[in-house]
Amino acid sequence: MSVKRLFILAGLCAAASFAQTAEQQRTVITGLPYTIQNSGYYYLASNLSANVAQGITIKTSNVTLDLGGYTIAQSGPLAKAIGIDISGANKKNIVIRNGSLRGWTGSGISNNVDVAFGATDNGPWNYQSFDTAILISNISFVNTASSSGTNTNYGVLLFGVGSTNISNCVFTGGNTGVDVEVNYNAATATLVGQDVVVENNMFYGLQNAVVSFSYKGVFRGNYFDASTSADLYFGSTSKTHNLIENNVMIGTGKTGNVGLSIMYAQQNYYKGNRSTSHATNFAIGTGNVNGGDNIEF
Repeated sequence: MSVKRLFILAGLCAAASFAQTAEQQRTVITGLPYTIQNSGYYYLASNLSANVAQGITIKTSNVTLDLGGYTIAQSGPLAKAIGIDISGANKKNIVIRNGSLRGWTGSGISNNVDVAFGATDNGPWNYQSFDTAILISNISFVNTASSSGTNTNYGVLLFGVGSTNISNCVFTGGNTGVDVEVNYNAATATLVGQDVVVENNMFYGLQNAVVSFSYKGVFRGNYFDASTSADLYFGSTSKTHNLIENNVMIGTGKTGNVGLSIMYAQQNYYKGNRSTSHATNFAIGTGNVNGGDNIEF
């Protein structure tokens, strides 16, 4: 047998061994609450529900959580409960995909839950999450619960995340669909929370569909219908250099209803957006760049 064939055979054996190992590392989640302590591939084989503070808690990096088309639901009235909590700082390579999160009174998916929904709601906004490479895709978020207090009823609420993608999801009801926040790292005097991509999602009947305090993010190809406050809201003059393009926004026509709001952020680039039936279709502050083809229809 030639040396080349030996190398090919060795490569095939290694690939087969890796595939077998990956299959062996598949772990089924059969009940809530559940804590993921080790890296690996986790999946659902049925719908799961419970009245707990956190449904699934991820405490390590390099995790794929595949809901497999099933639903994780909150079954009781517990306030500020989280469907999936990415716990602690500096988590990397987290994939959450393919299923539904229903009725969680705090957030469908969040990181740093102790700060987000603890006794210090509303600040100061100096969270130390620094998570990177989070992928959330093909998830249906249904927030039907009505909870009291601040910072409740979010689809996705993330602090200080980088290189993160939220795509092909559907958000229905609740306070806010997606809220991504920048962190200030006091040790290095730098902003943490850039390169967030929110694209090709659908938002129905929320108060604020997307709230962003992000830096160098991309918000593209999203569809918004009947948000009562704002479809796309960018806050604070320190959150800049976002690309906002090809979004479609349909409002309610009520007082204060806004399509795209970048009144308080600067140096953002917006183009190709469509907005209709809002009290204000485009609320644009100084210092932002109109790339053209933004249309009120």
